Amino acid sequence: MQNRPTKGEAETVIRNAVIKFEQEFMGRGPMDVKAFILRDLVLVRPRAYSPKLNDNWPKALKE
Repeated sequence: MQNRPTKGEAETVIRNAVIKFEQEFMGRGPMDVKAFILRDLVLVRPRAYSPKLNDNWPKALKE
């Protein structure tokens, strides 16, 4: 019998991969990500993106 990851472990792997992808390729990432596996559907819900901190952002957004 194969040692397959549990549903929660698989959701955590997906969540971490989404965060890593967005931080590496987009330069910013979500503050929180929820991942759900529902039968044959994977649902990923990012919440509250953190802005890329640089000088091009308006001052009001940096505070």
